[in-house]
Amino acid sequence: MKTLTRDRFVGHFRYAIQVHCLPMWRKRQKEAPTFLSASIFESMRTCAGEIPLELHAFARIVAPAIVELHRITPKGLKPDPADFTGRLYDALDAAGVEVGIGPPLEAHGAPGDSRRTGR
Repeated sequence: MKTLTRDRFVGHFRYAIQVHCLPMWRKRQKEAPTFLSASIFESMRTCAGEIPLELHAFARIVAPAIVELHRITPKGLKPDPADFTGRLYDALDAAGVEVGIGPPLEAHGAPGDSRRTGR
């Protein structure tokens, strides 16, 4: 049973990857930016992503997707964030890794926040 569909994965993680990871994608670099895997991993975890892997295993799985995307992206351009995120999903799915989305964190001052009530 799938815990997260491709569309939901892309919809949930696309903007975090666009804002936190793609700015580091240099438009004229000769080598694929596989170093982005650490940033992608942390961005996904910050967005309540539940990834059942350690960083090194995650990096090994997504590196081929980054390399392929670097190869097909025209020089002087960055990849489309939705396409990039979809390719990450495809790589994880092909490896049998099911990423989930945890519950959102409670905001400060939310009901039950002891700082607000003084209890």
